[in-house]
Amino acid sequence: WICLIVVSILYIVFTPKCPPRPVQSFWQSKVGYWVNPFAFKDSDGDLIGDLKGLLSVGDYIQESVGAGFLILTPMSPLYPKFLSNVTKVTFESIHPALGTMDDFSAFLRGFKKRGMQTVISLNFNAVPLTHELAQPAYLVPATAADKFSRVSNDSAQLVNGEKFYSTYGKGSGVVDLNLKLPEVMEKGKNA
Repeated sequence: WICLIVVSILYIVFTPKCPPRPVQSFWQSKVGYWVNPFAFKDSDGDLIGDLKGLLSVGDYIQESVGAGFLILTPMSPLYPKFLSNVTKVTFESIHPALGTMDDFSAFLRGFKKRGMQTVISLNFNAVPLTHELAQPAYLVPATAADKFSRVSNDSAQLVNGEKFYSTYGKGSGVVDLNLKLPEVMEKGKNA
């Protein structure tokens, strides 16, 4: 028994120590909470969630849910039927139903004070016809093979008299960007 104890002690003493824990980014060390701000908390009674409503439940998200960071679904305007007062859409704009850019700044500051980070996902696939990139040079041309659409059999959307592919189908007011083009990818990186 004594030999076993001596060998165990020697083994423990001469075994290399474990390396220190690596420094991890927030998304590796905290719990994320995925939120669709349109469907979360409404602060102004229009039955559409908004940034002020989401900010008002920050303590709930942090303490009850246990989230360390927030992942927001795309906030830029997409569906044309809700964009009657929006003339030009960019990746940097937010939907008017969510609030203003001042509301967005207040939202970011509020979550930063809580020690929470915010991740915003962007939709680089489909954009409304009022988007700055909804130009023929940046779109996917419609071909006979492009028959899949979420809502109808016709997946072609007219832009300046030419047909372009739309996952949402004919008449949707939404077209798909050609993500194989370096210019489109560069615009996405700069968003």
